[in-house]
Amino acid sequence: QLIAQLTTQLIAQLTTQLIAQLTTQLIAQFTNQLIAQLTTQLIAQLTTQLIAQFTTQLIAQLTTQLIAQFTTQLIAQLTTQLIAQLTTQLIVQFTNQLIAQLTTQLIAQLTTQLIAQFTTQLIAQLTTQLIAQLTALTRFITM
Repeated sequence: QLIAQLTTQLIAQLTTQLIAQLTTQLIAQFTNQLIAQLTTQLIAQLTTQLIAQFTTQLIAQLTTQLIAQFTTQLIAQLTTQLIAQLTTQLIVQFTNQLIAQLTTQLIAQLTTQLIAQFTTQLIAQLTTQLIAQLTALTRFITM
């Protein structure tokens, strides 16, 4: 009886320790995977933002250069200062408004797409991982 009682207590204690150890390992593994995924997604998102910012600046710079070149050629061709001044002002105003409008629309569209894509992927990945880990834990506990 004493041996049976001690054996039962030892099995219970070892089982509890094993479950605690495996649970800790699963939590650590899940946390590491989640951190890796989120880091990768954050790097991708920041890269996309940097590319968008760089592209916007490049477009603005090239547009400014093109406008300056065009304006110089136009001023050289026009016969009066009034026509040259009004043409330059209209081109600059229209171009700035068009760039601002198109940039705002593009940023809004890309932001919406990135948020939707990121949210869908994250929910799918987290759900899959959670189901797999709960299944594994359930199988282990029921053994």
